[in-house]
Amino acid sequence: MEFNTKHLDINEYFPSKTTKDTIYLHHTAGSHRPDWTIDAWNRDRSELGNKVKVATSYVIGGISTRDGNRDFNGKIYEAFDPIYWAHHLGVKSKNNTFLNQKSVAIELCNYGPLTKTSDGRFFNYVKAEIPKKYVTELSEPFRGSLYYHSYTDAQLKSLRSLILNLAEKFEIDITKGLKREIIKSEFTIPKDLSVRDKQIWLNRNGFTDNKEKKLAEDGVYGNKTKEAEMKVGTSPLELNRSAIDGYPGIWSHTNVRIDKTDIFPQPELINLLKSL
Repeated sequence: MEFNTKHLDINEYFPSKTTKDTIYLHHTAGSHRPDWTIDAWNRDRSELGNKVKVATSYVIGGISTRDGNRDFNGKIYEAFDPIYWAHHLGVKSKNNTFLNQKSVAIELCNYGPLTKTSDGRFFNYVKAEIPKKYVTELSEPFRGSLYYHSYTDAQLKSLRSLILNLAEKFEIDITKGLKREIIKSEFTIPKDLSVRDKQIWLNRNGFTDNKEKKLAEDGVYGNKTKEAEMKVGTSPLELNRSAIDGYPGIWSHTNVRIDKTDIFPQPELINLLKSL
């Protein structure tokens, strides 16, 4: 597949080969230009002046919200060879390094959540106006926001191609992770089931306790059954124990961080992931 190579300085990532079994999706919270994102990573420094080695292997460009420029729309830029790794998750757990090492990360150029003013205008977090044609209104708020900067059709087309390419290259099972969670999110528990029949239904449809274990089909309505029941109908992009524990497949940054909005449930993106 076609992509542009704009590699980071070698000391801006970890040039050590690691086994990959996961793809993570992000958005940049920035402008339409992937090359600018990579340039910013090259300039990143800690408070002590050290290189932070935060980046993703790929960045997919979008449309300028200032003048509508489409020169970078759907263009894929490679920041470093995905056989290597960099920090991109920032999970506050002991396995953070492991999660970063075993995954290939992709950024979509996008500002994320927007604020709507009383006169119907939309602004991003840096107070720049986003034209309405570039805005997605969700059916319900996600992470506190109803309005988001839309991922473009060209971005999603490139994202699909890139996911399929990486899945083949690294033998990643892309039916695991978000695709399964999206399908599960559409289930509703049948009414009037006994506790045991409910446990059987939850097990059959992949709803586990918080330790990802199947339920005992014993007819006892305990905490584990409650945990599984609470997962039915929840957003596939919310915190997910399987993602945090390192289960393979495709995941979103939001699956491991409650403070993140990348990625958000734009219907076209959800349909893309469901179709993989």
